[in-house]
Amino acid sequence: MTEKRLLRDMGPLVLAEPCPGWDQAKASAVVTYEHASLVRPALILLILSFLLQFVDIGTDKNESKQPKEANRLKEKPVSEDPHLAGFEFQLKEASELRSFAYSITSGTHHGHFERKDYIGLAMFARCLQTHEATEIVVRQSLVDDGLVLVRALVEHAVNAVYMLMVADAHTADAFADYGEYLLYEQFASLKAADPDLMSAKVSAEGERKMRERYDAIRSQFEGKRGDKWCVHDALYKRASHLDHTLRQPEVNTEWRLLVNAVWRHASTYTHGTARALAAQMTQEDEVTTLERKASYKEGAEVLQSANTAVYLALLPVAGRLGADLAPIHERFGRWVSAMTTMARPEK
Repeated sequence: MTEKRLLRDMGPLVLAEPCPGWDQAKASAVVTYEHASLVRPALILLILSFLLQFVDIGTDKNESKQPKEANRLKEKPVSEDPHLAGFEFQLKEASELRSFAYSITSGTHHGHFERKDYIGLAMFARCLQTHEATEIVVRQSLVDDGLVLVRALVEHAVNAVYMLMVADAHTADAFADYGEYLLYEQFASLKAADPDLMSAKVSAEGERKMRERYDAIRSQFEGKRGDKWCVHDALYKRASHLDHTLRQPEVNTEWRLLVNAVWRHASTYTHGTARALAAQMTQEDEVTTLERKASYKEGAEVLQSANTAVYLALLPVAGRLGADLAPIHERFGRWVSAMTTMARPEK
């Protein structure tokens, strides 16, 4: 980056490997779907699990029939949980999928990369980082926080692929400018609330430069609604456009399902709706206890959501980098087939 601004067209692109320490940066990172028929079943399985979860939340918790579980999902339960295998399967997949993604994106990539590519690949880097964060909190049984992260992960995934596969140079420039537009808007609001504090934090020269930049770009955003940097000004609109673009002439639904099922479900936990908060409470007689007891089933659903988002984004990213897509199709097919087999009731 130059002066904290997003790069424009440059030479070869170097994407680093993941790093373990705080002192190092994390990795950054026309697609065909060879097994496109598998995408929809994977998302449908996920949607059904969400619906069942809401039904479970609405049941009478006075009839406590839940098996006793360990305090942390990474530990073994007191009694064998039938959903433990599914949880361990998704946990293993999460770690291996992320390593697989890094093996594709890491290294030097030659070709013509534009500003929109830098932005899209940086967004995919955030996908992998947020995916790792989701795994970490779910291991600690913080499934609600995992869903909050999944919401961010889906946004990163949709925007990354949109930027790589749909956006033009004007959209990339607007995306970069929009950050500076919002910066001054936020500064002005804070200064109106506490002038002395903001004057102490930001010099007169710094404020002048922000204002000059704001005045130069404000006309392209004022009067617009939603995500003002994009003609498709909402996440669901960008998801819909991806469904109509990536596999023409076929129109698909996987990106809209990702937003309308996974993202919207996760949003209830981000915003703390009544449905999401109901899981925090149990009632027995006249005593109400505030305690969140996560299940392996919930943990598996969160991880499946995160894995789905990464898989959907990985194909276009790999295609843009010129990578071989066959291993991705093969891995994705095995994952969906295994989930389908696990979902079948035992005879």
